[in-house]
Order: sequence, then C-alpha cells, then structure tokens
Amino acid sequence: MERRSHASAALFVMVVTAIPNLFGGLLPDRSTLAMAATPAEIEELRRHLRRGEAEATGTAVAVGVAASLLAGEAWPLLGALAMSGYLIGQYESAARRGEQHLAARGGNG
Repeated sequence: MERRSHASAALFVMVVTAIPNLFGGLLPDRSTLAMAATPAEIEELRRHLRRGEAEATGTAVAVGVAASLLAGEAWPLLGALAMSGYLIGQYESAARRGEQHLAARGGNG
C-alpha cells in the first residue's frame, strides 16, 4: 500500500482547519441564531444562513479541489466536504434552538 505524502497530509490539515473560518466569516454567529428574538428576525437570519451556507460550502469545495490537485489525492477535498457537512449541521442546530427558544416564549418575542 502506498503511503500518503507529507504534502497531502499537510494540505488536508490546512484545508480542514481553514473551513471553520470560511463559515464563521460568511454565516451569522451561532449564538445569534440561537437567541433570535422575533419571528421576523428568525426569518432574516435564515435567509442569511442559507446564503452563507451556499457561499461557504462553494468556497470550501473550491479550496478542497485546489488542495487535492496539488496533493494528487482526494483527501483534502474529502476533508473539506466533511468539515462543511459538520458545520452546516452545527449552524442548523443553532437555528432550530432559536426557533424553539422563541416558541417557548410564546412566539412573539
């Protein structure tokens, strides 16, 4: 079995650790999502969330493809996809908590 190159491993680590910064810069803060005060605020945050998820995932895939081309292996792209999936799950969970928080207060802020 062939060993992965040091460059491939380094690019994998670099990609996986860079993806959270992409998401953090393009999406609303998770604590903001979890503490939305009104239905209108939740709707606005959801729009920003969807747009940010698309932008961050697209950028993450592009970075993963570029790193995979440099490495000659798919591992950096797979890392980018896995980290993107994990972060989307975290942001979606925060948005659901915001909706539950609002519902617990009677739905009107």
